[in-house]
Amino acid sequence: DITHQAFSTGLVQRSTKMHTTMSEAINIQLPYNLERLLFYLTDQTNHEQIKHWYEQLETGADRTMVLHSSREWFAKLQAEFGSARVTDDELCETLLQVRNDLDYYADPNTGVAFCAAQKLGYCSFQQPTKEAAAATEPNNNNINMNSNVAIFATASPCKFESVITTALGKD
Repeated sequence: DITHQAFSTGLVQRSTKMHTTMSEAINIQLPYNLERLLFYLTDQTNHEQIKHWYEQLETGADRTMVLHSSREWFAKLQAEFGSARVTDDELCETLLQVRNDLDYYADPNTGVAFCAAQKLGYCSFQQPTKEAAAATEPNNNNINMNSNVAIFATASPCKFESVITTALGKD
């Protein structure tokens, strides 16, 4: 949950423990894309700020990157990017829902993306009627359910037989 923690609190803290989940790509201590996200957050120009944040994380007494020390950066982070925490139970429910509603077998990592997109209001699995779609109000992230969203599948569900079987059953 390190990314969601960063987006919610402005803190990036390395944990001394790894809590594994059913989505193996999510089981990391420091997301590889965090540096890229910070690069875009700083308009691709403030290399010294990014270096400072990573020095806090690597050499600071409590090994914590503090993004919220500057209200400007933290406000921009929360305005431009979204995140959601997805539990294993939610992942299993989402994999089943995606299979039933979209006739698609998603791998666990893609299932996390589907669940997060739904939590953030980017998508709904059931196709709404035209009247319902027209009446959809933007959610608290100013994202309209009528907006397009792209979710890229990262792997074949066949690579995750035990997770898929847990989520969908043996049949």
